[in-house]
Amino acid sequence: FTDDTSMALCLANSLVVKGDLNLYDQLVRYKWWYRAGYMSSTGKCFDIGLSTSQSLQEFESRQMDFSKKYNIAYEEIDYIAGDKHLIDEFNVYCSDTEVAGNGALMRLGPVPLFFYRFPKYAVEYAGRSALITHGDVKAYDACRYYSALIVAALQDYTKEQLLDKQFYSKHMEWFGERPLCNEIKQIA
Repeated sequence: FTDDTSMALCLANSLVVKGDLNLYDQLVRYKWWYRAGYMSSTGKCFDIGLSTSQSLQEFESRQMDFSKKYNIAYEEIDYIAGDKHLIDEFNVYCSDTEVAGNGALMRLGPVPLFFYRFPKYAVEYAGRSALITHGDVKAYDACRYYSALIVAALQDYTKEQLLDKQFYSKHMEWFGERPLCNEIKQIA
């Protein structure tokens, strides 16, 4: 399977192990895939998008700085995901704000599958999950909209309901206080 599948498996594992969205743990698992082939069908990372690789390199750099600042052995830095105080101090958004691409969209499936009973969380968390490697608002909103469609499908919406040109306006509450950007709204 592909690099996108490997990343989706990393995300799914993070959700199951942590029982919630933990962006730091998600990045750690992506790093393990990138550096050691974790969740890869070949045992190594054989393909990776430029946006993702740059974000993971930035993550590693931030981990190094963070480990020095808080006097944490670098060998232990991957395992701080359960320490809420430390995680709140760590900036997990490792992408520039102008970086889009399809990588975040390709891996997002586990988020709406995990949170489908809570559509507002599924939609928002899919967007946040995207931003850690693809900082452009279009990537964030594309993932939110696609997540909403997956949630609706899991809730037995019909094909006609999913393709309804008014789907977005009928489910605005799922998107919270932040509406979709114009580029994604035009597609929705």
